[in-house]
Amino acid sequence: MTISSIINILDDYQTLVGSFFGIVLPVTFWYLKGLVETKKEHNKKLIYLKRYLVNVTEGVYDTRLTIEKFLKNQFQELKENVKMREDNCYSMDNAFFPFIGTDFIDYKVLSINIKSEYLDNKVALVLRNLKDLNASINDSRRQFTNTVDKNERMASRKFNLPSVQNDMYKKNLEKFEKMLNDEMLNKNIKTAIRTLMSLIIMLSEFRKMGMRKWRRKFAGTSFKYFKNKKELNEFKESTLDRIDKYFKEKIDEEIENLEKGYKKQYQNQQYK
Repeated sequence: MTISSIINILDDYQTLVGSFFGIVLPVTFWYLKGLVETKKEHNKKLIYLKRYLVNVTEGVYDTRLTIEKFLKNQFQELKENVKMREDNCYSMDNAFFPFIGTDFIDYKVLSINIKSEYLDNKVALVLRNLKDLNASINDSRRQFTNTVDKNERMASRKFNLPSVQNDMYKKNLEKFEKMLNDEMLNKNIKTAIRTLMSLIIMLSEFRKMGMRKWRRKFAGTSFKYFKNKKELNEFKESTLDRIDKYFKEKIDEEIENLEKGYKKQYQNQQYK
């Protein structure tokens, strides 16, 4: 083989390599650029989701504060007025259920793919709890209005003796108060706050860990020994419990901190 033929071969090889990289490098760059942009867009959506959750949590706490102030002030005054009414006088005392917004739900967040089935399901659970809370608020407003209006109609038409009518009114108000405490304050609001705070904490940890580390930590089976398929399936089925157990202490701590801030805010409101 002559030197000129070797040079020709090298030239051909260089041309081939140059052509190869001329095609591969732009495609690789385009692919990597797409991955970076996709990751940025995904991160923006997760930031939006977290801001939404934080804002809704504050809104739910405001709702709780409004209801407790209503029960302590206007509602208590209404009960006292009815209680003090003379036996020969009908009570037509009234109060207004406070305005509480029910715009907690943003269904757009359902379109956000967090890339964790557990967290995606958690978002759906948060929205279901908020939907229940909205329904509870509207139902409470309707029940209170009906209780007051019904008493006013019956008192104005004098269906019963004043003492009997007033006693019925007091009992209906006490039932409403119990319902508001049991269903709204101690059930719907408490549940909504816990699921919201759980998702906020888990979402923050997910972003910190990254998808791969999250999956390895909570759902991965690498380097784990299982005696049989049944044991493997039991491990996979316990994923949700492991995640809940892992975050429970942190969630309890954050809710306790929120409660302290809420109590301080409630006390400040009482002096205004």
